[in-house]
Amino acid sequence: MLSEFQGKALSRSGKPKATLKPVGSSQTGIGGIAFDGQQSLWLPFCAGSPFTTGVVLALSPSDIHDLRARHFKFTPFAILHDSSVNCPQAVAFDHAENLWVINDLDGPSDPTKQLAEYLAIDVQKGGSPNPVKTIEIVDLSQPRNMTFDGSGNLWLVDSYTSHVVEVTGAQLAQTGPLAANLVVNPPSISAPLQLAADIIFDSNGDMWVDYGIGGPEELGELIKYAGSDLTGTGEIAPTPLVEISSLDPGDGNLPSIFNPRGMTFDQFGNLWLANRSYGPPAADGGSLVGFSPAQLSASGSPSPAIELLSTLPLPDKHKCKRSLNFASPSSIAFGPLIE
Repeated sequence: MLSEFQGKALSRSGKPKATLKPVGSSQTGIGGIAFDGQQSLWLPFCAGSPFTTGVVLALSPSDIHDLRARHFKFTPFAILHDSSVNCPQAVAFDHAENLWVINDLDGPSDPTKQLAEYLAIDVQKGGSPNPVKTIEIVDLSQPRNMTFDGSGNLWLVDSYTSHVVEVTGAQLAQTGPLAANLVVNPPSISAPLQLAADIIFDSNGDMWVDYGIGGPEELGELIKYAGSDLTGTGEIAPTPLVEISSLDPGDGNLPSIFNPRGMTFDQFGNLWLANRSYGPPAADGGSLVGFSPAQLSASGSPSPAIELLSTLPLPDKHKCKRSLNFASPSSIAFGPLIE
């Protein structure tokens, strides 16, 4: 399900109205999304008919305009469904605008995962391009999201082991199989961290990772690592620069970080986090929270600067005056300005 909000709707807490009302799909299991340099939105779907092993769809700006107008009878700008798309979990673009797709067909039972590369010249034409190559990455149990750093190295989160792994740019030029150059172990804090969900680098080159703590509360943590500590090879356990812990207001409202999934920075340096759901999806629908640069500068349990809530639970259908805006968000990204 895909939702869209105008930037001005993100300036204050509440239950914002979606510019693009949630759009369903016959595909299931949407993973980490990304915009390319042409402002097309790329969405990986793990499984579902008509492609049993998944598909990656790209929506051009005109496609998104059609969705806003509720015009659904169009062919997406690009559809990747070749043999290299097997339960895709996330997409990312390197500095040359080449597209990379990480797959996870068999889950933790097979710790070797397939990474596919599509050349920029091919994906920018749309249609159904084929990858220029595929690479096998070993000892990667359950990849969930990935991103490139400023040096062209690819970083992936493994939600099964809670590791963050680095594959260098030099390694990506090879054909594999490849082992991670660097493995970042989760820190030992007040509670065992598990379910690493997303990774992002800030403007200073420092790395942020969101983790779930587990347990019935499903709370989470945001951890910042200094980029200068992410060097060498093998396994490391760097000391976090900043630890942002979940704040539970204890008044029946949602905690600040729970069951965390995707995250991204906006143009003002605010870090946005998608909280998937505190209970059953029909109970609260999750939340989107934004932490300001000042809140991210020191460890603590700050109340989010902005908290956006789902319109779930919906009122009785005969009395409902507010449509669904989002439910159980898993990935977020900022796109081009709506004219």
